[in-house]
Amino acid sequence: MSSATEFYSEFNKKRRAIEEKIEKVNNADDKRMCLEDISQLSALCKSNLHLLPHYDQKLYNEQLQKLTEKVESKTVKNRSKFAFKKKVGSGNAKNAKNVETTGGNALSNETTKPAFLNLEDWYCSENGEMAPNLNMSSLKRCLVKLTNSSYSTARMDGLRDCIVIVSDIEGPIHLTDIHNCFILISCHQFRMHKSQNVHVAVSCRSKRPIIEGCSQLTFASFPESLKKGEELYEWDDVDDFDWLKTTPSENWARKQTPANLISNLSSLDGQLGPLTSGQKQLLNLYINTRN
Repeated sequence: MSSATEFYSEFNKKRRAIEEKIEKVNNADDKRMCLEDISQLSALCKSNLHLLPHYDQKLYNEQLQKLTEKVESKTVKNRSKFAFKKKVGSGNAKNAKNVETTGGNALSNETTKPAFLNLEDWYCSENGEMAPNLNMSSLKRCLVKLTNSSYSTARMDGLRDCIVIVSDIEGPIHLTDIHNCFILISCHQFRMHKSQNVHVAVSCRSKRPIIEGCSQLTFASFPESLKKGEELYEWDDVDDFDWLKTTPSENWARKQTPANLISNLSSLDGQLGPLTSGQKQLLNLYINTRN
């Protein structure tokens, strides 16, 4: 584009098209497509920053944020409802009763129980069935390895000092309030909000991981040895919605995942339940490097 006026016209044309799509959202796929369009519009803004005064950059960023909030506020219909509880082995009863799954869409506003809720010093694995929409909330010092199942969507919030690997999410994952963690994810779309000091190894099929309100993040490619047979996708073209300067964002950087962490995760095994002494040593070895 050759002028701010030309950009203004193109931006508003695409914004109106997105708003029309948002009004027609009926399911998680519709929401995912709207978020992808917003990501592409954000990329258009960044590639034309040289045309825009600083104040205009701020206004465009606010419009992008409003579009995102409008999409995420949409309630989508559940395709099915079901509920079941996992059987867990011996261990802390308070933790055990919080390992349960309720069906429903993870992106809806309807009440759902996370698959893993309010757990501390816990090993989370796939013992039995899992809901198609994965939820984790309020985990502290947990190891999570979910590499044998596919999930439609995923949501994680309130994680502290955790190592998490999920090898197949067909749709989007939303992460909020994640601190001092290692997150290894293969997904269609990646969005992280209000998080700090996190290492992310990701294969993102939409090719543009999105962050907002985050700092001290490092990104790497999802490990080849942990993938589930599908192609690995781009990961390092990160959209930072808080950074509209022409210079690279200071909120994230590229950094390789420790090779020994990948090998240890590949061989990691165990029963759903409290961390063993060996699992605690593994967690301490890497989490302490984030402090």
